Amino acid sequence: MNELTTQEMEQASGGIWPIVGFALAVAGKVTASGPVSWAASSASLALASYQLMDAYAPKIGQQQAVGGFCPAP
Repeated sequence: MNELTTQEMEQASGGIWPIVGFALAVAGKVTASGPVSWAASSASLALASYQLMDAYAPKIGQQQAVGGFCPAP
């Protein structure tokens, strides 16, 4: 598994912002203290996770399909 370069991150859908949003959601989840803040941080973490996978999963799949191993049918 290779890390993405800065140029590859900018080419990906959404750039680096989905990663920043995910990091902020994790920080909010860790620091949540009451039941309302816990619920709100859970929702924001779920949304940030979805946005992160929506932004990067298609790009990762395309890279693997192009340069990856393709077994015979």
